[in-house]
Amino acid sequence: MSTQLASQTTQSLRIAYQPFLSTSRAQHLLSRLSSLPHTFLPVPNTSLQFPPSAQIILLSRGGRPFAPVHQQITRTTFISARARDWSASGAKYYKLLERWDIINARLPILITKLRNHFSDQIIQKQEFDKIFRVLVYSGDIQDPSAVRAVINEYNSLRKEQLRIHPLLAKTHAAMKVNAHRSFGFERQRLKEYMMEDHRDMLDLFRLQLEKRFKGMGLVRFPDIAEPKPWILLPEDPEGAWGDDFPYHVSNLIDLANERFLMSPEEQEEVLEREAQEYIHENIHQLLRVTTEGLTREELLECVKNKLREDKKQLWMEDSRQMTLPGLVGRFEGEMWREPKTTEDQALLEVVDRKLVKRGAWRVAD
Repeated sequence: MSTQLASQTTQSLRIAYQPFLSTSRAQHLLSRLSSLPHTFLPVPNTSLQFPPSAQIILLSRGGRPFAPVHQQITRTTFISARARDWSASGAKYYKLLERWDIINARLPILITKLRNHFSDQIIQKQEFDKIFRVLVYSGDIQDPSAVRAVINEYNSLRKEQLRIHPLLAKTHAAMKVNAHRSFGFERQRLKEYMMEDHRDMLDLFRLQLEKRFKGMGLVRFPDIAEPKPWILLPEDPEGAWGDDFPYHVSNLIDLANERFLMSPEEQEEVLEREAQEYIHENIHQLLRVTTEGLTREELLECVKNKLREDKKQLWMEDSRQMTLPGLVGRFEGEMWREPKTTEDQALLEVVDRKLVKRGAWRVAD
């Protein structure tokens, strides 16, 4: 097949192409399509976050959907030293932080009770004894033992709070514990299971789309009313099509444009042009099989009717929109937050390496 591009419509379209590959590999494929008269919009990572302005979506049949970027080991994270520290003191950090949370949850309750008898200044200075005796003597405190128990608990918790605070500040225990809660092995493995489930849902959806003519159809997200044409491309388009990669993509875009984006008048213009080309290429064969004395206009109309009927059969499912499964490709909430601290990044690098050894998907630039 010639590598010369097929005839294009004069309309320039905005295309989003998601090959589910690394950024560098995706940019290479897009550079191969730069000769086409369309604007190709970037898609972040291997997600389904397509630009709203995109008119047509190109989607790989394979690739690595929803795969995180491979975490390169950095020298600034001092992974070995952090691993030794956590091995020796991780359990202590958990206990300190757990106790800290209990104290901070209990103290506001005690302060509320103490404010029934003491000012904020007295509570802050913890100078209860003298005022307590006066209030008991005057009868303002009806249950001295209960109030004394509150005072004792408050004093005890404040003393423990003042002891724990410098330890937490010095060891950065809260930062380390939060890192393990968010990026520890168990949490990251759970995220891998969830991503795999999303890939399975996307695979099933792509199989449904594959059944449509030329692997394209109108697709919409559940929360977006307007559908857009999606077109499936080979996982390795250069391997499948070689130098004709841009040619095939151009033809698929033109076909999707005709099927889903053109007005009936524009579709009729395309049909007439295709009929004329068909007659020009097969004029001798048509003259042999046509026994009736048809004028050129009548012959053109017959060919158009035949092409129209063929397209109707091939595109019979085009009017049926496809809806992407509700949550596929959506990873939101605290569980999916990006690493913010050095502790987060260091732990993520270690855990990511373990998961990759166990077969987890990653894309690398």
